[in-house]
Amino acid sequence: MYLAISKVVYSIKHENMSQIITYRHDREYGYCHIKLDSGERILLSEASDYIKIFKLLFGIIPIKTIWKWHRTNDPKETVLKIMDNHQDTSFFDSFVKEIQKYRSTDEIKNKFGK
Repeated sequence: MYLAISKVVYSIKHENMSQIITYRHDREYGYCHIKLDSGERILLSEASDYIKIFKLLFGIIPIKTIWKWHRTNDPKETVLKIMDNHQDTSFFDSFVKEIQKYRSTDEIKNKFGK
């Protein structure tokens, strides 16, 4: 369940689902700060040619890139599956929904690889 306030979205935490802290997405750029069930915090960052997932220190400082995907030259199979499963929304929104399913950064790394 989402409550939209001037392009920033806050969520209500559901059982077994990570919590969205902040969200913003425009046509080409976006970011989403997520608190995973493990307590770890990550930042999904979208630019015109890539999406990256960063692990955050103190919930605000990106300290490590967990995963990255370049749209133009990196057709990762897991990304293509997400696109197939969520054709009714933008890719970034679909990606956020997918990442919310995971409990920790280790699960994300195991699912998506480097």
